[in-house]
Amino acid sequence: MKKIVYLTTFILAISLYSQEISSWGPYYIPQEMYGEEETAPETDGNNYSPNYPNYEERYVLWDLNRSRIAPHKMPNDDYQHSQFEYCTNWGVCFDPVKPLNYNLELSRAARFHSYDMGDNGCFQHESCDGTDTFTRINGYYSGYSTAGENIGMGSQYTDVTWGLINEHNNVSTQHPDGHRQNIYTSAFNEVGLGYLIVNGKPYFTEDFGGKSSVSTQTVTAGIHFPQRVNVGTAINFSAIFFDDGDKPAKAAKVIIGIMENGILSRKTELLMDMTEYTTPTDEKKPTWFAAEYKKSLEIQEKGCHLYRFMFVKDSGTIIYYPEEGSLLFGVGKDCKDATGSPIIYTTDEITIEQESSDGGCTFNSNNQYISLLFLLFAITPIVLIRKKINNNR
Repeated sequence: MKKIVYLTTFILAISLYSQEISSWGPYYIPQEMYGEEETAPETDGNNYSPNYPNYEERYVLWDLNRSRIAPHKMPNDDYQHSQFEYCTNWGVCFDPVKPLNYNLELSRAARFHSYDMGDNGCFQHESCDGTDTFTRINGYYSGYSTAGENIGMGSQYTDVTWGLINEHNNVSTQHPDGHRQNIYTSAFNEVGLGYLIVNGKPYFTEDFGGKSSVSTQTVTAGIHFPQRVNVGTAINFSAIFFDDGDKPAKAAKVIIGIMENGILSRKTELLMDMTEYTTPTDEKKPTWFAAEYKKSLEIQEKGCHLYRFMFVKDSGTIIYYPEEGSLLFGVGKDCKDATGSPIIYTTDEITIEQESSDGGCTFNSNNQYISLLFLLFAITPIVLIRKKINNNR
């Protein structure tokens, strides 16, 4: 009878230990993914909120900052446009400038103007009722020493920066290079973006601001593209890194949380590759460092997946983007709210109990030790019985 009890205990211990090893330890994400509801609470991680910026605005921010750190090249993710040639269009050359911080107040001013133009049928820097541009900006954003604005309509978000830099459809004789002047002005250190589809047509506004009290953030922009993918196709991740001490990142990762049936099943950390856009001549090399870090990954699971960027600075400081929560990307039609609008941000973070080096999740350490003790307790009597039998022989 004792042998049966010990054997049963031994089998139970083995079962528990095996279960702990193979378990993913799922972390449940709330069903509400903090989408586009205007009444949703706002968060302040990198100035993100549940509905600012939308995906298109974040893409333009990323493309804009890629251009600022390398004005001799106009990098484009899908290569649908040729590389921007240095000193073309009106013969004006620009030096590299620091990337722009995203600003929520400026974005509200930009969104208001884009919607106003589309809804009221005007296309101008003043509001459709004649309100001055800077009067409008002052209503949202104050304390600046300089400001500027670019507007456009009819362009897809992937074409916005490219079109403005190349001054497409710019008929101004007074400011024939005005869009590029705004984009490459070093006095600007913040930007707000408004990209909206109004009455079936895209309108976009870039509102720039300059404040002496503002320091450039380490990571000013991060994106995935294309916006949605299918199972078995690649998705690209990219972020703009900045260091005022002219030092590249010691390490750069994109952290991806794979969701299956609404459950965060595993976490993957991928090292990112650096693409530094060098300047045409050493004389124009800036005293700071900025580069794009990127990575591609083939997605195999359906769902609305989470991701965030992690950078380790030369000083050892760890920087996350966004600072709080996670960005989202969808497979197929995932990552949409009840109205069908895309959701790109959640306050949830990518948290799993423990993670293995290859991206798989290991067992919880406390349960591991309990199972090991249980296993040892079960094995010890069997060893003693075996020893007693041998002694009797």
